[in-house]
Amino acid sequence: MPWRLSVWARDEPGGPAERCRSIALWMPCQPESELARSLELAARRYVAQPAHDGAGAALLRRQFEIWAANDALFQPLVENNKLAENNKLLAEVAPLSKDLSALGVAGVKLLEYFSLPSPEPAGGRPKKLSRKEKKAEVEARQAAQAAKEEWLTRENAELARLSEPPRRAQNGWPDVRLAAFRPVKVLADALAHKVAGVGAGHARSGSALAQSARSAAGRPRF
Repeated sequence: MPWRLSVWARDEPGGPAERCRSIALWMPCQPESELARSLELAARRYVAQPAHDGAGAALLRRQFEIWAANDALFQPLVENNKLAENNKLLAEVAPLSKDLSALGVAGVKLLEYFSLPSPEPAGGRPKKLSRKEKKAEVEARQAAQAAKEEWLTRENAELARLSEPPRRAQNGWPDVRLAAFRPVKVLADALAHKVAGVGAGHARSGSALAQSARSAAGRPRF
């Protein structure tokens, strides 16, 4: 909503006809969601140290689960008011309800990705594997990595859509932008950075394993 700024101006300072007048300036301003802002800040704190911010993770998960359940609670309201005069308003809000639930589901999944244990051993010596077992392990990690990257690509495309400015109710969509995308985007951006690093590590592991296999195949056997 716009806000009003009043500026006081003085005509001819010190003159005989000195007057003061107020000039009102109307400045455009997007409404702010305090909940979305607090969750965005919580998400930024969480991605900075996900292993040590259990309270932040719990706060985000609780709100994401509320969002995820929103559409299942909203749809019966739409169905029960199909013949009512306010059905048009509910129909306009329906797409937002679906988007909000989708954001909640994505937020929960992102938190689960962050909470996954490291694939490397926590301490002590790593488990000794045969060459075949090492190959299978690397392939499994690469497949999981590819699936995560594919999902993250789709989710980033959806977040890009939701972050666009409102389009004045084109194609039946309301003139509203969901602020709920912001904390989810913080998590998605941080995960993308993390996934890129892990993917590079897996690529090096696969290359080293292939080189080792080629070297072993080239050695003479007696």
